[in-house]
Amino acid sequence: MAKKQSSLGVKAMSAVGLLAVIGVGAYFWSDGGWQVGAASKKTAIEFNKPLYYEMRPLVVNIASGNSKTRYLKIRPTLVTRHQSFFDQLADVEPVVRNHLLSLYTQKTAEELLQSSGFEALREESLDSLQEALKDEAGMMMLSDVLFTEYVIQ
Repeated sequence: MAKKQSSLGVKAMSAVGLLAVIGVGAYFWSDGGWQVGAASKKTAIEFNKPLYYEMRPLVVNIASGNSKTRYLKIRPTLVTRHQSFFDQLADVEPVVRNHLLSLYTQKTAEELLQSSGFEALREESLDSLQEALKDEAGMMMLSDVLFTEYVIQ
């Protein structure tokens, strides 16, 4: 009978220990213990997710070496990580569209059809827009320019 009582006592102690471990784990898991939650909130503020502002497509005439009229249809998407800048993009979109139209009409079909033409145009669009927005609206928060549609005809 002594063995039964000690066996029962060991099982009870094991159950209490297991419950204690589960309780402590739940406490730390729910941000009550370690300060992991505070660090991740700070990280979320410092490294905001990108915001994408998709513009309407632009269609422009581009020069061609054989004097045939060529067209470029392109849909730029502006990328920022600043909500305040994103909120102002609709107000400055006419400036952005005008600037991009001016830039794209200076290009030739031969330039754009080169293997590096797409990436070069994307980088030039970003640099040019950053400068234009800085001059026009005092904003320097544009992270990237992506093209979600790109057709040369």
